Amino acid sequence: MSSSCVCWLLLLLLLLPVLFSPCWANSITLSLTTQSHHHSQNSSRLSLMAYASITRARHLKKCTSASTPLFPVDGEYSTTLEFGTPPQRLGFIMDTGSSLNWFPCGANYKCTFCGNATNIRTFNPKLSSSSKNASCSSPQVKRIIPDFPLCKSCWQHPTSKCSKQYLHYRQPYGSGITTGQFMLESLTLSAAGKNNIVPDLFVGCSNSSDHLTPYGMAGFGRGRESLPSQLGLKSFSYCPVSHRYDDDKKIHSDLVLNWGLGDGGYNVNVINYTPFAQNPNISPEFLEYYYVNLLEIHVGSVKISIPNKYLKPNDNGYGGTIVDSGTTFTIMEKVLATGGRHQQSHRRPPPIEPPNAATSRVAGASQVPTHSKPPPP
Repeated sequence: MSSSCVCWLLLLLLLLPVLFSPCWANSITLSLTTQSHHHSQNSSRLSLMAYASITRARHLKKCTSASTPLFPVDGEYSTTLEFGTPPQRLGFIMDTGSSLNWFPCGANYKCTFCGNATNIRTFNPKLSSSSKNASCSSPQVKRIIPDFPLCKSCWQHPTSKCSKQYLHYRQPYGSGITTGQFMLESLTLSAAGKNNIVPDLFVGCSNSSDHLTPYGMAGFGRGRESLPSQLGLKSFSYCPVSHRYDDDKKIHSDLVLNWGLGDGGYNVNVINYTPFAQNPNISPEFLEYYYVNLLEIHVGSVKISIPNKYLKPNDNGYGGTIVDSGTTFTIMEKVLATGGRHQQSHRRPPPIEPPNAATSRVAGASQVPTHSKPPPP
């Protein structure tokens, strides 16, 4: 186990409308950890994470994808949030690649192919005095999902039936899917020893999930339904931990939610960062993601030749580089990966002969030079 971790701070500056203005401190800090699942073979874990990263990347690239056979078991980041009155404490995956917030809900919640799915902690609406079913008459629904087909007639011709028109969702991910009903519920956040309640947060109450982790999802994407958008955050930041995929629960980092105009307590003047970019395609599925402008890729001192169409999104929305906390590995188009692999193979030194080759010969021993430079933001 590593006693320390090399963390890099990702400061997410959001251009989001202020839907909620808190009256407490400018920032709140939550604990961020990796998920722990028990598997006997590390190679199996890495294979599942690699497959899940690829399917997740395909989902981000082609937003109409629904589900795939496997799901990620490690490499994600989780935090704890409290919903309901009195508060019910639940675990959530922090996901910058999606916006819907939802939790496992009810005594009959089913989660198939969800890893260690025993004793899943679920939210019980019957034990909360602040639980409300979201309907077409709810102001939050019209503001957050104004194109919801079921509600268009109600908004044009309101009737008493509109308040009883409950709304269901089917949310696909690159690795699986969840279904449930929209609801309004209070969220309790703690700052400086004081509990602060955010009323009527628009969330999902999932009754069924498939090929997902046995936790809820905290959507930190750019959509209107995301947690940062509903809370009216100016920025949030987090530090990825445990690069060994060892799920060391002793190592954690901070997830900082910032409402102020400052830097959330961090001196951004000493941080090298790159601004996020917008996708030129105005379709909602593309505007949800955080893009960075990738300029060049180098292997050592050698620049990889990359067609410009792979570096930034085109007018159709495809292409570019997405920052996604829900994807474990970096995924590239084949042409980029092939070029990098070709240059890397040329950088390998010849096999190293052991000191006593007569009695201790190691076939094909080689080392690839490593660099201490921290990864880019």
